[in-house]
Amino acid sequence: MNEGLRILGEVRKQIGVPVLTDVHAQDEIAAAASVVDVIQTPAFLSRQTDFIRACAQSGKPVNIKKGQFLAPGDMKNVVDKARDGSARCRVKRRRFLACERGASFGYTPGSTCARWRRARRRESGLRLTGIARCVARLVRRRSSCRRVPETGPS
Repeated sequence: MNEGLRILGEVRKQIGVPVLTDVHAQDEIAAAASVVDVIQTPAFLSRQTDFIRACAQSGKPVNIKKGQFLAPGDMKNVVDKARDGSARCRVKRRRFLACERGASFGYTPGSTCARWRRARRRESGLRLTGIARCVARLVRRRSSCRRVPETGPS
């Protein structure tokens, strides 16, 4: 992890762009926050209250990826947990992004809906839509995904 953060720090310094990275455990948050501009939560941890609150208390903006297993309206609860966590340590409440990634069960392609995006913008501050999983098709014989040309560029 230290080597990865060192590389991200160099990218940030040399290219001059903001850097965002996932953290997967509470004990990684402080180290990542010392290097990156935005902390990002993996979708599979979006329902872990203690983890979301710890990210919110890092002092960095947090991009919370919505798990495909969550109903669209459930992100309001996740963002509320982040806001509550930040309020406890007096961090600005408006430093959260909710990333819509669609809904999927099993290995089928995810689906997104414009009505969901509008609702999430009102409810939880949605600002991002991640479509990579919605335009990928599982190639079962190789157990990997490939981009589907008719759905857009990769």
